[in-house]
Amino acid sequence: MYCRLVAVLALAVSLSFLLYDVVLVNEAGSKSEIIRYGIGYWLWVASFVLLCAATAIGTNDAPRNFAGEEPLTNNARMRYFFPIRRRASGSTG
Repeated sequence: MYCRLVAVLALAVSLSFLLYDVVLVNEAGSKSEIIRYGIGYWLWVASFVLLCAATAIGTNDAPRNFAGEEPLTNNARMRYFFPIRRRASGSTG
């Protein structure tokens, strides 16, 4: 839910640059006129469009193991991928 909201807000902020004629270019307060929007800007906007699309079609399913069985908690997931081999209590190392 919050992911979708953040994605839409990020898209709105990226598109808001179309409303400005000048942009702040450094910490000293120097401004520069926006002459054109290059490929970098449009790729940046496209990344937010893709983010919005991904959050819109994403699922809310709990993560499952490879066999599609019960949902794994973080601890169970860690034990699945990084099993801890314990020594027998009477053995010496």
